[in-house]
Amino acid sequence: TATNITTTQYNNLTLTPTGATTYSLTGALTGGNAMLGNLTINANATLDNTVANKYSITLGGNWTNSGTYTHNSGGTVTFNASSTGKTFDAGGVGAGKTFYNVEFNSGTGGWTIQTTDMKAVNNLTITDVSAMALAASRTLEIGGTYTITAAETSATTFNNASSVFYLNGTSQTIGSKTQ
Repeated sequence: TATNITTTQYNNLTLTPTGATTYSLTGALTGGNAMLGNLTINANATLDNTVANKYSITLGGNWTNSGTYTHNSGGTVTFNASSTGKTFDAGGVGAGKTFYNVEFNSGTGGWTIQTTDMKAVNNLTITDVSAMALAASRTLEIGGTYTITAAETSATTFNNASSVFYLNGTSQTIGSKTQ
């Protein structure tokens, strides 16, 4: 079955169908329509960022995906939580689990890529964070450009001996240095 996601502000959005269901974005969930809380995509649910529009999502809470997220090669998921302790569970890096563009942008927010690996097939940007961590035995892969502002390098922890930070893209900008 198919269901549209209305373009409005949500506190928490949980997709929990009884059978296979595709939930299509009908507009960007950003600005005045940004999500204030958590997004949970449960089993049998597909959150579809439509091919024609490729909408962006701004999320103030946790991301949990045990279903499918289809980015359709567009849109940016921006995490802007106003507190630390937020978790990120993409469900893995296979089909229906990856992101196109991802941005972390809140000076008071903090996230941990905790229980599964994360992949941005295009760009990952860390603009402003209080804390950003890659948990033990997790992999973070970026297929496009990785950008982190100079001030945020001290707020990130990707140095766990069992974690992998994999840059597979065209360029990296760390502070004012482009490589």
